[in-house]
Amino acid sequence: MYRPAAMKLLVVVCAVVALSVAGSAGAAKSSCKLLVPGTSLACVSVGMTQAQVHSVAGAPRSTSKVTGCCGQILSFVYPHFTVSFMGGHVRWVYSTSRVYRTASGVGIGSTKAQLLAGVRGARCGVFGLAKTFCIAGKALDDPKQTLFALRNGRVVLERLGFQPE
Repeated sequence: MYRPAAMKLLVVVCAVVALSVAGSAGAAKSSCKLLVPGTSLACVSVGMTQAQVHSVAGAPRSTSKVTGCCGQILSFVYPHFTVSFMGGHVRWVYSTSRVYRTASGVGIGSTKAQLLAGVRGARCGVFGLAKTFCIAGKALDDPKQTLFALRNGRVVLERLGFQPE
């Protein structure tokens, strides 16, 4: 038996539930705007699986696969950051967006002085092809190092994890 009033109520309840779920998913993602050197960027940590990344970041905008020096690399591209996997686990995550900052406010656009004052254990120098970097981590090959690339004395890229160059 068809009941218009019951059907309208069901539609309203479904709409409220859908908005509630969408709102809570958005809230979870918006709280992930922190860069924790040596730990996480956008709530993604080195070693996470693809399913774990999906659970904290949602579905990526796009994906890509390339073969690098050390094997196949799968990348999940999100609006403000990219996550790269090797062997099914996060190997590095990076961003060039001003969205992700440390608790002390260091991020894209910060000066070298702000970076050194705000990121414990950061050390700077010229590595490789005369590019200027600052690194926070135990060693250059630390799998959870955090690298900050500088251009004209300001941070232009932040990357968590070791990426074979």
